[in-house]
Amino acid sequence: MKDRGPDLLTRIMDMLRADIDIPITDEQWRSIERAMRQKWGGKHYSVPGMSKKLAEARNIKISKDYKGGVSVPDIMLKYGLSRAGVYKALNKTGNEPA
Repeated sequence: MKDRGPDLLTRIMDMLRADIDIPITDEQWRSIERAMRQKWGGKHYSVPGMSKKLAEARNIKISKDYKGGVSVPDIMLKYGLSRAGVYKALNKTGNEPA
């Protein structure tokens, strides 16, 4: 079986460990992760996407950035999108990327 890297819970736990400023021991982290895996492990959940209204507002900002001379790679970084995602946003606002 191909190794797919860390699962979503591992990634979330890593982000939390890096970003919160609360003294928690490694054993406490492992305990939290075990509890979460016991409660939700093996179940399939979805993470809903952005609402249509928020997506439209984001696309307008992307369009303004692009028209203002911001490069596609910089827009990708700013909004956390792939190149295809930026082009889709631009197309939805009537812009033809160069």
